[in-house]
Order: sequence, then structure tokens, then C-alpha cells
Amino acid sequence: MRPESVRHHAATEIIAPIAGQVPTARRGWGWVLAVIVLAILALLVGEHARSASPAAEVLAAQGDSRLLRPGSIKSPIRPGTRVISGDVLKTGPDGSIQLRFADGAAISLGASTEFRVEEYRFEPKRQRAFFELVRGFARTVSGMIGKKRHEDFRLKTATAVMGIRGTDFATEQGACATETCSSTDARGLKVTVYEGVVAVSNGAGTVDVPRGKTLFVGGRTSAPQFVSAPAGSARRAGASSGTSGRAAPGRSQVSAPKSTPDPRDRAARPSGSDEPGGPQTMRFVPR
Repeated sequence: MRPESVRHHAATEIIAPIAGQVPTARRGWGWVLAVIVLAILALLVGEHARSASPAAEVLAAQGDSRLLRPGSIKSPIRPGTRVISGDVLKTGPDGSIQLRFADGAAISLGASTEFRVEEYRFEPKRQRAFFELVRGFARTVSGMIGKKRHEDFRLKTATAVMGIRGTDFATEQGACATETCSSTDARGLKVTVYEGVVAVSNGAGTVDVPRGKTLFVGGRTSAPQFVSAPAGSARRAGASSGTSGRAAPGRSQVSAPKSTPDPRDRAARPSGSDEPGGPQTMRFVPR
């Protein structure tokens, strides 16, 4: 055998086993990569399932009602419809929606209302109920979220932000959230408390609103003031929500189911503030 043939034969004997192992090694790494990819996908799917788990269920809906979700619109809304974080609910002039949340909270939306479930989680180690009332009327009875950590519950409007302490309250946000609204714009925010205490905060400071009182906030930086007309008693279209008048259709009649009062709330109320005719007690903390 010539030297060149000997060298070629030897190289073949060395390279052939190695070459034969390459597909096997590739197959081994392929399985490892496949397992890693599947594990990542399982985590992502699990996280999506948790984030997309139902926050609430529609108990009742009447008139013009819509649910807006990225990529879909449901109209009209039917009882039994599931609501998740990020959903926007809207009602027309004759519409109303009643929601029951996973933690037992109940929220009723009146006519001409836009409401957003900003973030909702009801888990053993993490709880959060963040909502936004863009405009319109909402009656809220809080559930388990916010009982231990008040900061876990928040209702935001264009005018102010509300926190709770075991509460049943009504909120009405006008279409205009500034002090310079036109004469045809309903402006400002009204908060009426039926049970517990609601902390209302805006650029001017924070006010604790006790049971039986109604607070009006004219704008983002306006000092709040107590008024006699409750939320939902705004005049018909075109009137200011900061003055009393005839009730708007479908608003003052909307109410959420009553919850069992929390004994801690009574201890937290200012003396003499339990009844609507009591002293106009206020804790105002300027910013």
C-alpha cells in the first residue's frame, strides 16, 4: 500500500467514529433544548392563565351595554359574561351592569358610564383590585381585597383617587375633570359613603369621607367640600354634576348588594358622623 493510501486509511479510521457521534450528540442537545423551550412555554402559559383568570362575572345587564377587550367587542353584555383584567365596560343612556368579583365585591354601573378593570388579582399571596371610573356612576361594595391592606384596593377617576376601609359607597365622575369646564359639561367628582370610610385624594390633599356624607371635588387640584345631594342625583344631560337637581335616568336607582358591616369601620368613623344630618367632620391633609 502506498504511503498516501496508508495516511488516508488511518485518517478515515479516526474521523469516521467521530463523525458517527455528531448526529447522536446533536440529537442529545436537541432534546435538551426542546425540554427547555417546553418549560419556558409552560411558565408563560401559566402566567397568562393567571393574568387572564376571571376577575368578575356579570350578574345582570340591561339596555345598551358593551365589553371592550383587545381584539374583541361584546354587545350587548349577557349575564354570565366573564370579566378579566384590562376589560372596559361601557353603558349607554339606558344601560346598567351589575358585577360580582372573585373576592365577593359587588359593583353596579349606571347609565352613560365607562369603567375599566385596571388590574385584578385574588391569590393567597397577592391581592389587588385597581379600577378606573372614566365617567359615569358606580356603586361599590368592597369584598375581601382591601380588608387587611387598604392599599390593595383603589378606584381612580380623572379628578381623584379613592381608597377604602370596609366600604359601601357610590361614585359619580363627570365628563370634565378641570375647574374650567364648559357650561354643557358635567364636571368633577361626587362620592357618597353608605358604610365605612373612603379616603379621597387629589392634588389638593386627602379627605376621609365618613358614613352618610357626600363629598364633591370640582377638579384635580380643587379643595373638596361636603354637599347635601348624593352621588347619582345629578341633573339631566347638560347640567353640572356639582349641583343638586333631578336624578339622571338609570343612575340613582342603581345599587349594589349590601354587605355585612365591618365592626372596625364604626370605630374608625368620626364622632357624630354616622347620620347624614350629623356634623360635617373632615380630616383634610393638604399636599
